[in-house]
Amino acid sequence: MSDRFKFRPEFKKALHDAKVADIKKNYLERRGCIVKEHYEIEKGIYVDLYIETPKKNLIFKVVVQPVAPKDQKTVDTLCKLSTQLGYEFRTVSVILPVTPDIEIEWFNKALFDYFVMAQQDFLNRFSTHAQYEELESDIQSMTISHFEKSVYVYGDILVNTSSSQRKMAHGEGLESNYRFPYEGKFFLNLEQEKIEGAEGLLIDDSAW
Repeated sequence: MSDRFKFRPEFKKALHDAKVADIKKNYLERRGCIVKEHYEIEKGIYVDLYIETPKKNLIFKVVVQPVAPKDQKTVDTLCKLSTQLGYEFRTVSVILPVTPDIEIEWFNKALFDYFVMAQQDFLNRFSTHAQYEELESDIQSMTISHFEKSVYVYGDILVNTSSSQRKMAHGEGLESNYRFPYEGKFFLNLEQEKIEGAEGLLIDDSAW
């Protein structure tokens, strides 16, 4: 399913940023380390992280696999430049999920209920009688911790944009169904089996 979605670069960026944040946190917890994010090592050339430790200075570049040829060229250039400047260069790879296999039995129903309750503004752009019909979801990743319980999801949702029931009954209305790709991060309430909220939710209506 995921190959159909236009927002994949945004998902790759989210994976990249999460790994950068993880490395940054790890070194900030160490005594004597100085961490600088999006650091300019030479005019116009930036790296994900520059880290000063008591023993050496490190440069980190995070890449999401598979790496495009132009991105690999950038990595090679940064490696060479970092060595010339006396830094130790490290590349950290994040694997992009290709065939994720994460299932939550109640998730689709809970997500549909969330769209009905919290995403009415999206329906209003079509007609006052538009409604959500059904949805599909493809969970790409899951975070379960003391601080957060969430999933990152690709999917699509079917919207019915029929005219009012009165017009339909008199043969005057039109009935149309449109399927819209979406993606976003959804926060879970595991005890109540429902969606608590969303972050970065994108619904692609460009084909409408």
